Amino acid sequence: MSGPAPLVFFDIAASEGEQQRAFYAGMFDWQIGDDMRFSIDAQAPMQALLRVEAEHDVPIRECVLYFGVEDVGAALDKAKDLGGGVDFGPMSIPGMITLGLAIDPAGNRVGLVHWKDGAMVIPPAGEA
Repeated sequence: MSGPAPLVFFDIAASEGEQQRAFYAGMFDWQIGDDMRFSIDAQAPMQALLRVEAEHDVPIRECVLYFGVEDVGAALDKAKDLGGGVDFGPMSIPGMITLGLAIDPAGNRVGLVHWKDGAMVIPPAGEA
């Protein structure tokens, strides 16, 4: 293969499928089949980051997927209503991003980014 490898598939692990299906279908309006397969639209090219965290007692081993939503706070509330939780947010980094992290019913962290009209909404540098 020549060039960078594209993202072509992802899965979200859980021990209970129906609860996960209800969470993600409700959260992002995904149409998830009886076999738990689905397809979603993706931003191309998709931005990514190799995140470096300070050392902890337990090593961080995770891959967080971020999904664009019109209102991060409302999406975090929706996550709670759907049986999940909130890790943090909404949080704005002026000039960069507004984001939050939801937790699905299986404990997976799910990133949420303020998104409108096909693009990330960047808060003005003067806002806190």
